[in-house]
Amino acid sequence: MSDAGAWRRDVQAAPADVPGRVSVSEEREMKRPIETRTRVMRALHAEGAKRGLDHEGLREMCRGRFGVASMGDLDLAQAASLYKDVTGTEFLVAGRGPAPRVKLPERGYAARGETQIVSGGELELLERAFAKRGWGPATKLAFVRRQLGRDQIRTRADFQRVFRGVQAMNRRDGKGDYAKVA
Repeated sequence: MSDAGAWRRDVQAAPADVPGRVSVSEEREMKRPIETRTRVMRALHAEGAKRGLDHEGLREMCRGRFGVASMGDLDLAQAASLYKDVTGTEFLVAGRGPAPRVKLPERGYAARGETQIVSGGELELLERAFAKRGWGPATKLAFVRRQLGRDQIRTRADFQRVFRGVQAMNRRDGKGDYAKVA
């Protein structure tokens, strides 16, 4: 057996009462807050860069808020609090990275290809198409349910399914043209 294996057994088998010796599990627990603080600091710098704050700007925020001269003097709670000030969202200390900001698509929904969210202009165009038919909220909801199998229009593909149906009915009835969606 190699010396490395003997050393490893020695470290793992070391009792906690031996001065200067720390077990592997205790060592991992001691490192965890540092690793988490490092993740918060990295996320803080990345979010600051997105918002036009460099390291100096973040340090000025630390100095004004916590009275510390260096960002390295912040503890985990202070760094997470500063992250919340910069981004407006909590940093999940126990989890991985920042909290998700939006709900993810349904299972298998995004697997069909790139998903594009419907825009406000497209929804306005759809409302104009419904208005040309003179449909109220209950009729619109029933039509969307029939076309999509659910109540909400989430993506551009959903919009196309609903809009093309209303557009075809309006053209058959001679109820006008539509402007292109920007």
